[in-house]
Order: sequence, then structure tokens, then C-alpha cells
Amino acid sequence: MMAMKGERVQSLDHTDAATWTLSQLSRNALHPDSAELVKAMLTALPGAPPIRPYASLAEAARTVAAPDDPRSMQQAAAWLAAPALIPVPAIAAALDDLTSADLAAKALAVALLAELLFPGDATAKLGELRTLPAGRALLMFLAAEDVVLPFSDQIDDWDGRLVQARCEAEGATACERLGALSGCELPEVSLMQARVAAVLDRAAVSTLPHLERIEQAIAPFSGLRRPYRFLVTRLAAEAAVIYGGALSDELDVSLFEDVTIAQSQPPSPRGLDQIEAMPTFFLEEFSEDKD
Repeated sequence: MMAMKGERVQSLDHTDAATWTLSQLSRNALHPDSAELVKAMLTALPGAPPIRPYASLAEAARTVAAPDDPRSMQQAAAWLAAPALIPVPAIAAALDDLTSADLAAKALAVALLAELLFPGDATAKLGELRTLPAGRALLMFLAAEDVVLPFSDQIDDWDGRLVQARCEAEGATACERLGALSGCELPEVSLMQARVAAVLDRAAVSTLPHLERIEQAIAPFSGLRRPYRFLVTRLAAEAAVIYGGALSDELDVSLFEDVTIAQSQPPSPRGLDQIEAMPTFFLEEFSEDKD
């Protein structure tokens, strides 16, 4: 959904995350299979966030009640172009390539996304991940797809700590595995990984009673590629439209003057209005003394 000043943008290596996110948003509209799979999965889970289709930053902004004017969209695209966000596309691709056996690496990947995309300390970052519609969708889908479906007979055996146990046992291996797949040098995020693992475990325990509904809901999508690129694209877009505006004075938007603004949907209520229906595992603890 972007027609940027080509030569100037291509000359900057640090525009990769912006270009990737915008192109993926457009691709999601043209190839809706991933959206349909995620929607089917989440529909089977009480309290899951609604998946409202969108193909542009402007539509992402409406989902979280952020400004959707052209200047704000340019700021959001410029925010995504920050060098620190270069690993985001590679982490998204790695999530698609990792298998359910790589639970620790998947928790690490989500922890890295929270570390890269959100401001503040670990508690604040996790709060943002659990609050944004795309973050809740990512956590709930991963818990159902990669914890409950393959390990339904082991969740109770591990007293609801399966993901945490795997992270504790496979920390170094998970880092090596994710690093090899993503080709990125990974920062230290063990605290965030532990907190993400705890959320995934609680989500899995809450989701387990709905196993049969999940299996029925996703049966028509057998063989479809994992939709983590789709989910991470939405997470990056929602973070960008919120934080791009907050850092507007620091951003050079000149490279993004031609970002197109889709107007196919009317403004919608704040996506966060669904928080009242959120499962309790998204609203619980994570004060500093409850890790």
C-alpha cells in the first residue's frame, strides 16, 4: 500500500521493516487465507479479540483508535524504518518455520517482538503485548496452535507450566535455533521470555477445555502455512500507528510522503474496547513480585 520515493528508500538498509510491514498488509488483503485461519481459531475461543481485516496503516490505526491522517501514517511508516526494528521481518519468518516442538524458541520470538516494538520495562512491554488486539491474537493463536493442539495430553502433567519448563530447559538451544533461522543477533530477553511463557501456559490451560471446538474450527484449513507473518504484520502495524505519533518530533518522514491512505472502512470503536471480554489470563498479575 506504499508508493515511496523509490531510489531514496532503497538506498537505506534500515527501511526493511517499514517496507515489509506495508507490503505484507497489502498481501494480506490479496491472500486472505491466513486471516480466515486465525479468525476460525479465535472464534472457537471465548474472549478472543475480533479479527477485523485491514490492509493499510490507516485501517490499523482505526482498530486501536489512533490518528489516521496522512501525516500520522507517514510518522508510523518512518517509525517502522528505525534500524532497531530490522529483525522484525526475520523473526516473523522464523515463527512460521519453527515447529510445535520449538516451544521455547517460539516464546523467545514473541519476547523479542515485545522487546523491539514496545517501550518501557519488561512489565510495560508485556502489558502492551497483552493489550493490543494483534498481541492478544498472537498469544491466543500460539497457545492454541502450538501448545494445546500438539500437547493436550501433557499440559496437566506439567501442572500448567509446560512452556515455562521448556524455556527453562532449552534456553540456550532456543536462542541458537531462533538465531540460525532469523539470521539475527539476538539481545538478552530471558526475563521477557519467562513472562511470555507464563502467559502462554495460562492461555493453554484456559484453552484446553475447548480442544474439540478448535479442532473442528480449523479442520478446513489443513495444510495451510502457519499464519505468523500475518499476525506479526498486524502487531508491527498497530505498534507503529501508536508510537510513531508519540515520537513525531524525532522522525524524518520525508521518505514516506507517498504512503497511501486506504479509506475503505469507516472509523471503528477503539479495538481495546474488547478488553472487558478478555480472558482472565491476560488481565492477571505481572507486578514485579509475581514472576
